[in-house]
Amino acid sequence: MASTPPGIVNPNSGFQIAFQQGFLARFFEEGLDSEMAYRRDAVIEMLPIRGGQSITKTKVGRTAPQTTPLNPANVTGLDNGITYSTPNLEQYTYNMGEYAGGKLVDLIAEQAGIADQLFMDCKLNGVEAAQSVERLAKQAWFAAYSTGNTWIRSDLGSLSTSTVWVDDIRGFLMAPQNGNLQPIGATNPLLVKEIAQVPGGVNQTFNVIAAVADSPTRSVYPTSSSAPSDGVSGYLTISPAAGSAPVSGDALISSVATPVIRPNGKKGTNMLTSQDVLTLQMINNAVTILMQNAVPKHADGCYHVLYDPTSQSELFVDQQFMAMSASRLADAEDQNGAVFSLFGAKFIPTTEAYIQAASTAAGMQSLPDGTYIHRVLVTGAGGLYEANFTGLEQYAKRPAVNVISNIYLVDHIAQIISAPIDNMSRQVRLAWLAIKAFVCPTDLTATTAIIPTANNAAYKRAVVIEHC
Repeated sequence: MASTPPGIVNPNSGFQIAFQQGFLARFFEEGLDSEMAYRRDAVIEMLPIRGGQSITKTKVGRTAPQTTPLNPANVTGLDNGITYSTPNLEQYTYNMGEYAGGKLVDLIAEQAGIADQLFMDCKLNGVEAAQSVERLAKQAWFAAYSTGNTWIRSDLGSLSTSTVWVDDIRGFLMAPQNGNLQPIGATNPLLVKEIAQVPGGVNQTFNVIAAVADSPTRSVYPTSSSAPSDGVSGYLTISPAAGSAPVSGDALISSVATPVIRPNGKKGTNMLTSQDVLTLQMINNAVTILMQNAVPKHADGCYHVLYDPTSQSELFVDQQFMAMSASRLADAEDQNGAVFSLFGAKFIPTTEAYIQAASTAAGMQSLPDGTYIHRVLVTGAGGLYEANFTGLEQYAKRPAVNVISNIYLVDHIAQIISAPIDNMSRQVRLAWLAIKAFVCPTDLTATTAIIPTANNAAYKRAVVIEHC
């Protein structure tokens, strides 16, 4: 007796369940999509072709006001007694990266399926591309505005007056020099402050001249990709030696770090407990910091508060929030928990926020099961720039390219459908391609000489809020 043929062959084994003998509903149910927000606040720029893979841009700082009257005895010369000033310049660099993903569709096999797999995979590719780029934007935001603000860990290595191990060395790699951030070293040390948080903790300042990363990282900072963590644990070299050996659990803050707001005056992420919840006052404090630094609002006239659903639920039961928003309870936005504005800030929910689970790392407080650390980002205009490679638009226009593929540019991401080139002309390849970079420019030249209410932070256009 002849054996039963195997049926139509589909090389994509993950879809075999769609080829069973029993009747299936003739459509694919939609999966869940993430709510994205971080990329929306980026300023979009285009980088020209033939310009290399790394582009540096320059920003002009303001010059200080002159409030001293001219000396009449000096106004007779050619310069009329004027002292000429030269503006400080700041620079930021785009390092272009290439990001891509794809799907493979068998045109014959998919016709035996329950629905149009080609159509479904095209949509999946688009969603995957958008979410990938969103996470790149989020990483850039928090790498600038959350780092340089960490805590000391004795479980990573020995602490001494010349060496301190920390959960995250990001933000301790560069120090200001001539209006720009330059790599730290003996001639360009970074001033940091240790703040006592634990019994026996120490309040002191010292200079850091080197930073060495763990490989692999042992940071408990959460991840936004397949990497173990977006944080980078390691040790910092102190020179000259500190007055006392740093203490495990103490906070360590760079002199140019953006303030991170936490409940109850906590200075380190490791000190947060389940009682440290989000309040409206914390958001008001973040907005105040932006206003003191003269950070402009977004085009809609608001600062943006990017927060996750847990942050939203805590905020909605805050007494101050309930009192201040009482007049708005009839609004559809408040009833539906959608985007809404309050006191010059627009509240935008996202499911892409950093969520940090409980950890046993040295110095971390014990958190009950199901308790997580959440991060809210309050942004102003110009805090994040997104550079897109112009060549992505140009390469599809080259002669003969479209003969073998169709390339559609959607939101600066190429969606590519390649015609079958296998022997049977049945294998369609779907791909997405993005060539871009995200960077947060500094505002080091916006000192108190220019803006009297400004702080010393290198990055001034956003504020991170941490809570449980």
